[in-house]
Amino acid sequence: MPRTRIRIVTGLGRYRSPRQFFIVGSLLLHLVGAAALIWIPALRNGPRIPPNATVVELVGALPGSQLQPTPTQPPPEPEPPAPEPPSEGVTLETQVPELVPEPKPERKPEKKPEEKPPPKPVARPGATARTEPDEQAAATGDTVGSADTGGSISALDVGDTAFAWYRAAVTNALYSHWRRPVVGGLREPVGVRVAFEIMRDGNVRGIRVEESSGVPMLDRSALRAVGDAAPLPPLPSTLREPYLPASFFFRLYPEGY
Repeated sequence: MPRTRIRIVTGLGRYRSPRQFFIVGSLLLHLVGAAALIWIPALRNGPRIPPNATVVELVGALPGSQLQPTPTQPPPEPEPPAPEPPSEGVTLETQVPELVPEPKPERKPEKKPEEKPPPKPVARPGATARTEPDEQAAATGDTVGSADTGGSISALDVGDTAFAWYRAAVTNALYSHWRRPVVGGLREPVGVRVAFEIMRDGNVRGIRVEESSGVPMLDRSALRAVGDAAPLPPLPSTLREPYLPASFFFRLYPEGY
């Protein structure tokens, strides 16, 4: 609380009247009374505490209780000293065991199976003599099918080598329409040679058996395949003849051949 200074200036002469003493005494009494009103309540109530303050009282330890000391972490262990480098002129040698490779087992050369020549078909009674159609087909390279599929068709005579693409197209058409018969007791491959003429628009005429297989079912299936495949692809435009003679060999293989 700020202090207030009151300065009283009185001029007293040689003669001091009783009024002056009364005024001075009254002022002193008022000052003392004001000071008493300010300081006495403060001394009786103690120090003033702000309204937002929190009073905390410190309480001593309870009787019979012992304070447990807080555990302290042990000091870290000192790191081991680093190995000193070897002095000059000293070398450390380490022996590395030699790795001996394991001996590999010797591989014996595999024996190639001996290739057996394909058996030649045995002529049956009533079958006409025929040439070797497989050799002719191998020369042209126009053969569709194999023993795995149960039958094959080879182009023997369909124009010259310039029309190889046309021979292949006709061979594929015949093979896709050939319904191979089921012949019981067949032990060796048998075949039939069929000849016909291909017109310019692809139609066929003059279908006939040139060399019979001796199995009527096979002969009829080959003739039926040519008729079902017609009309065949039209003749090439570079071919000037009105028709093209064709000859195909139908070969039937026994099961598991």
